Amino acid sequence: MSPGGDTSPIEVVLRDDSASLSGTVRSDRKTVRGTVVLVPESVPRQVVAISTGGDGRFQFQSLAPGRYFLVAVKTGTEMDLENPETLRRIQSLGESVELQADGAASIDLEVKKWEE
Repeated sequence: MSPGGDTSPIEVVLRDDSASLSGTVRSDRKTVRGTVVLVPESVPRQVVAISTGGDGRFQFQSLAPGRYFLVAVKTGTEMDLENPETLRRIQSLGESVELQADGAASIDLEVKKWEE
């Protein structure tokens, strides 16, 4: 941008109604360690991946209300989370969950075999 040029406005949204999402990763009905990938529908580039504990449990906190797609994989290293095609695939194959303002949700995820 050159000095004195027009600037586009920046919109900043501050919220105090965040939601949380927790759950368990399973394989063959047993809890397992894994990686959970969370993709917000409204801003897919803000993907987040977390590892579960040995008990397969995970928790995301301070999420904006809205729809999210989740997938559980063994390690997460097999995914290119910068690739738009990977994000579209997560949206089509993953579980979806709608989070309400100030809400909490829980979901059980089955580990998916993932190959790029």
